[in-house]
Amino acid sequence: MHLLLLSLLCLWPTLPLWFNLQLPATQEGYRYLLLSSWFFEAMAAGIWYPRWLPDMNGGFGYPELLFYQPAYFFLNALVSTGVESFLLRQFITVSLIALLGGIGAYRLARHRVGPWQALLLVACFQLAPYVHTNLYLRGDLSEWMALELSPWPLHFLLQYCRHADTPSIRPRLTAWLGLAVSTALLCYCHPVALMFLLPILLFLGSFCLLRVKGQDSSRRLTAAGEVLAAIGLGLALSSPYWLTVMTMKPLVNVAAALEGFEAWKNAIPLSQLFFGSLLEGKLFQEVLGAPFVMLTLAGCWFGRDKPLTLGAGAIYLALILAMTPAGSFLWHLYPFSLLQFPWRLAAFAPVLQTLCMTGLYRRASRLFLVTGFGLLLGWSLISHTGFKLSENTGAGLRINLDGSLKIDQEFITCLQHFALAGSPGSYATTIDAGEWTPPERSKHREDAGQRHVAAGMRGKTSSHVGIHDSGRATRHLSARAGTTPPAGSNPCVMER
Repeated sequence: MHLLLLSLLCLWPTLPLWFNLQLPATQEGYRYLLLSSWFFEAMAAGIWYPRWLPDMNGGFGYPELLFYQPAYFFLNALVSTGVESFLLRQFITVSLIALLGGIGAYRLARHRVGPWQALLLVACFQLAPYVHTNLYLRGDLSEWMALELSPWPLHFLLQYCRHADTPSIRPRLTAWLGLAVSTALLCYCHPVALMFLLPILLFLGSFCLLRVKGQDSSRRLTAAGEVLAAIGLGLALSSPYWLTVMTMKPLVNVAAALEGFEAWKNAIPLSQLFFGSLLEGKLFQEVLGAPFVMLTLAGCWFGRDKPLTLGAGAIYLALILAMTPAGSFLWHLYPFSLLQFPWRLAAFAPVLQTLCMTGLYRRASRLFLVTGFGLLLGWSLISHTGFKLSENTGAGLRINLDGSLKIDQEFITCLQHFALAGSPGSYATTIDAGEWTPPERSKHREDAGQRHVAAGMRGKTSSHVGIHDSGRATRHLSARAGTTPPAGSNPCVMER
């Protein structure tokens, strides 16, 4: 029974996918579907890490995967070896990610609470607003993968600290290797993990190592050096991704991705962080959710005698501040200015709230716990996009098993053919703003109206600082550019 409940809670965010048998109309549209197909084809041809996609950009090729984070596509390629349906590939991939994420949250919670309390914390982790907002509205599956797998480095960090002062080498070595590998994996998932996971690990590691015992400070200093070495090894293992990006970035038109999307301009107010659609309308979704924030801070208070709980609470408050206009100074600094949207930091909210909520079980009354977690469940069922999938219709990007846009080989072939035969430098052939083309290419880009429509198809709108429904954003931008579809738009989507 315990294992069954754990599996159900782990897979909770993906259940609407299986019940509705359709992919949600997210702001990323068909981007991940198409890139996953190309990535798998390249790997099947013997390229172990595909970086250059020769069939994009009108047949001139495009280095999309040289700059784009590869972890999701590796996992999808593994699934694709035994699954033919493009729809099932996506479903199984996100389900595996959710399963790994929930198990990681459970293992992390078990460091502080019992098995049944840990199950409840897994539910809180998977019910967190940004889990569903990202999966069903934004569609940034790489960032969502980083969110789901974020408990694992912290689990191995706590496991290492537990064995740091024991004479046995094996458990310490196992935790050390786990910390290094999980850190590397998170860095491969998304740049937000690459930028912020390392300082979070170092900060929490300093609190975690306070429990290391010894007659002098030598054992604690040795443990600190080993933690630094594990994190450093993880960073080194992920260098095939981030070092290549840093080396090649000066040679491409990165400014195209940031034009109009400066991070410091896209900070959002506390009202949207906490209440989202309840105050701003259904086009907005809360990023943190007021009940989750309330119980997270309550957990910090009740568990204030534990340094790690206080450390996690301090980071949680710092992230909230950084996502609001009060933290805009951070987003003027390099490399944080490249992140485009401050609310990407919400990817760390579920794992931090898990750590903080463990403090609730130390002093909080049973009535407080029942009331609080009941409020979380009710809030989630009312607000989360995943449970209102039928409302997320999009604008020409909805993909149904029984609708006009069917996931089959013909649909994928049409998209791939258009990327190969379309106009070089257009959105439909690069599936982005052309940020990975040479800088001089920017002067030959499509007109301003087409760029607005392309941005809308990816859900990037700086005129509205919130997180938007992709269909409404696309219709709004299309109206600004004119009623006629722009040259180079994709007929596989616009006409089927």
